[in-house]
Amino acid sequence: MSRLENETTPQGSSRWMRLFYSTAALVGALSVMETRLAVFAVLLLVIALASWSSSTRKHGRVSGNWTLILSISLALATLGLGRFIFKEALPGISEARGRDSEKRAVSLLREIYFAENAMRRYAMIDPDHDQIGGAGRLSELTGQTAHLSSPPLAPRLQPRMSTAQGPATEHEGYLVLVCVPGPNGTWTARPDDAVDEEARERNWVAYAWPSAAHLPHSRAFAIDQHERIIVSDNHDERGLVFVGATYPPPCGPLDSLPNRAKWVSWQGKLSRSDLPGDHR
Repeated sequence: MSRLENETTPQGSSRWMRLFYSTAALVGALSVMETRLAVFAVLLLVIALASWSSSTRKHGRVSGNWTLILSISLALATLGLGRFIFKEALPGISEARGRDSEKRAVSLLREIYFAENAMRRYAMIDPDHDQIGGAGRLSELTGQTAHLSSPPLAPRLQPRMSTAQGPATEHEGYLVLVCVPGPNGTWTARPDDAVDEEARERNWVAYAWPSAAHLPHSRAFAIDQHERIIVSDNHDERGLVFVGATYPPPCGPLDSLPNRAKWVSWQGKLSRSDLPGDHR
């Protein structure tokens, strides 16, 4: 055994153990640049230091060379681990939360779609008695303003947030409202506004957009009576387009949305050609 090995390696240590210590030290140093190695490097170095300490006690030799090398490498690996957490792990968690919130927003829009189908099929709001129900605003769908025996949308989704377009419900970091046709080509989400009873038998739109800026999600979604679901990245040169109670999407048919070209079909979802409850 060489003089260097005698100074740095406990008696009885094998060549494989020296290779293990060298590898652990190298991986720890590399993890500063390639942070994805950091978790593995920290674990490897902790094992290497524990093995080295046990070996030195067992053989009765004390040498600081490997202790110093492994300790420095562990410090570098810890630095790499910190960089990994702040540059990759935390943003990844935030992105996953954002994707989950978006899925929940789309799920709620589809829940509204099924509730509107029930409103139409069972003529829950039918002032002209033609057995075709009109679409409901959120306050009507949840039974807040319409006296329905079985509101098709859960009461927990009653609109309690006032926005520039009308009352909305807040759900998983999204604001959601439903618009129906009003008189003379207008649209409204306000429960006290007049509506076009005939037009709302065949038309409605629901929107979901971020309830605040700097959330892990930013996209906006919309759905209509044909289950046409569209999505926008919801950004322009100034930042978020639709955000919070002050900047909701304007009530109106989907084709009239600002920057309509920036809205695309959600996951290639095809719209339906007919409406439930149509008399044939």
